[in-house]
Amino acid sequence: MSDGSLEKILQQADYSSICFQLRFDDDFLLPAYGLLRLRRELNRLLKAGAADNGYPAYFRNLLQPALPTDPVLLRRVQQPAPGFVLRIDNLKPQRFLAGELLSIPVCFFARGMTLVEPFTRLLEALGPVGLCGKSGRFQLEAIQDDSELADSGKLWSGGPFPIALTISDLTRQAVERSAATVKFELMTPARLLKNSRPLFRAEFMDIFPFILRRVTGMLAVWADLEESFDTRHLLECASSLSETENRLSWLDWRPLQQHDEAGGLRGSVCLSGDQLAELLPILRIGELLGIGKGAAFGAGRYRLS
Repeated sequence: MSDGSLEKILQQADYSSICFQLRFDDDFLLPAYGLLRLRRELNRLLKAGAADNGYPAYFRNLLQPALPTDPVLLRRVQQPAPGFVLRIDNLKPQRFLAGELLSIPVCFFARGMTLVEPFTRLLEALGPVGLCGKSGRFQLEAIQDDSELADSGKLWSGGPFPIALTISDLTRQAVERSAATVKFELMTPARLLKNSRPLFRAEFMDIFPFILRRVTGMLAVWADLEESFDTRHLLECASSLSETENRLSWLDWRPLQQHDEAGGLRGSVCLSGDQLAELLPILRIGELLGIGKGAAFGAGRYRLS
């Protein structure tokens, strides 16, 4: 596929980046991996009925989207991922005093932009319960623009929807073609399952199929863009790369509860090769979306440098 045709296709894949501002009611220590478990807290809220408000499907579909009606797409993606991604970079414990703010950047992808209001309402309902295990009670104070195309202005501070989102598309990722060497770094643990078992050690070629599946699945489900990439060609390109300084390893994190113990791959690997330019568009889109189990809530975030 030519650069021009790919760019034209990805003009249809838009997204919006916004930031939720939480103001804590009490002093609170946010655990290092607390935000990665936000889905668990939101599911608990739904099971308790605290956020029902007469619209149970309205919230359930936010966390577990409906299955595709297209049987081909259903076989391909099985359970669709949510149409948003928490963009979490800091995995250190953070201590907040009462009245201090926590910012949570979230990217809403393609039709996932319609989920801004239910996400906001569910987060509002979580506030009196607490961000982590009934600790960290907060008020949702505002939503700010987090787009690179606009100044960080306030979009919402309570009240009705819709709000005026700044919308970007994926064309910049599609046209970036110049790199002889790239460092691929997993910033948050990536839980990648192969044959129902986690990958405890990996080379880049073990990871790339997860990136490819995540990107093409999100494009198909949320942007109605199927077959945007020649997956067979991209897999061949990935297999031809040279790999140096592989520092990928498994990281266990301290569980909030014993049965909740988990972990993932962290670290980096340096890549080079003539086919690297062919992979950059898919790798750049993957930077936006993350990979692996829990990617919607910030797990498996990586960066290229």
